[in-house]
Amino acid sequence: MPARAACAIGAAAGGATVALGWAVDLAVATFYAHERLVWLLPAAGLATYGLYRALRLPFSLGTSDVIEAARASRPVPRALAPAIFLGTCCTLLCGGSVGKEAAALQLGGSVSSWLGPLLGLRDEGLQETCIMCGMAAALSAVLLAPVAAAVFTVEVMHRRLAYPARLTAPALSALVAFAVARAAGARLVSPAVAALDVAGASPLAVVALGVAAAVVAGAFCVALRVLRRSVARLDSVPLVIVVGGAAVSMLLGFTDLAPYGGTGAVQIDAALAGAALPPEAFLAKAALTLLVLAAGFKGGEIMPVLCVGACLGSTFAATSGLDGASFAALGMVALFAGCSNCPLASVALGAELFGLAAAPACALAAACAFACSYRCSLYQSAVIAWTPRGLLHDLVTKTARRSWN
Repeated sequence: MPARAACAIGAAAGGATVALGWAVDLAVATFYAHERLVWLLPAAGLATYGLYRALRLPFSLGTSDVIEAARASRPVPRALAPAIFLGTCCTLLCGGSVGKEAAALQLGGSVSSWLGPLLGLRDEGLQETCIMCGMAAALSAVLLAPVAAAVFTVEVMHRRLAYPARLTAPALSALVAFAVARAAGARLVSPAVAALDVAGASPLAVVALGVAAAVVAGAFCVALRVLRRSVARLDSVPLVIVVGGAAVSMLLGFTDLAPYGGTGAVQIDAALAGAALPPEAFLAKAALTLLVLAAGFKGGEIMPVLCVGACLGSTFAATSGLDGASFAALGMVALFAGCSNCPLASVALGAELFGLAAAPACALAAACAFACSYRCSLYQSAVIAWTPRGLLHDLVTKTARRSWN
């Protein structure tokens, strides 16, 4: 792919993602100022459903479908860009517990599919790389972590490209989108978190946190899969939206869980600042996110996962007498690795957010979470089809063949 095409996709997808971020921030701020909007959540879901029907898009279309389209070198529907943009804003305006990262992945894939032919990229063989560029650019703009975004895009595809040189195109798009987002003043976490002493964490405690994150990640992924299969049997999307939306509205309206609506950025900032969070914070955020996603509301799952990880790390530190801020950071990395099945991207994300000195601790946490939850993932394409026994067998077999030859 020409470098100018990768740069153009990075600029376009990055700009669209920055606009999504502004709209999401406005929607969340409006909800916190007027929490009674939560009672309109079922109506927001029905409006989003109507929008998808009007645009002739399957309402179940999500991030996994965009990944599969790229793997099969199929274009992503152009109408998905406005649909996921407006749908995510509607969900967050009424307090739904979703994020903008996975929504940005869909947005980036759609924008790149629209822009590719305009740049002369009509070859079917380039469709995969084109969509990967859009996804990497969008994720880079929203996480402000270009290396993690590029690695995640390749890792989640779990597929070798016919031409390895094309792997540089997503990285270039991610860097351009990162520059666009930085120029627009976007941020994920406070710059002060780079001063966290993550590198000084006890290795044994990091391993324990990684195992705990694997348990939470496995439970979250399995619960989401079971809930989605259960509601699919109802064979009525509007009914699921109304019932699920009403359940979330009552939880947020009649309990003290309203602060756990939205993206989870509030809890992440508090946890990384070392503030004491309720011990059940990670459970509350995970439960609300499960209900919203299972009911079909649009939005991303990555930011809530990072929030659950930060809350889990904070709770783990509080019960163990450790530094809450450092373990909140490690909890984010570990749970992201467990839920995404992308440990390399998780380590890169930790290094970019918390400094290179944090990389060894992040790598240990991510490796433990990944090793204990390798069969679970929010994205089925990222599930690595190996088992410890099979891996050992392959290793012994290859070693024996090399010795024989």
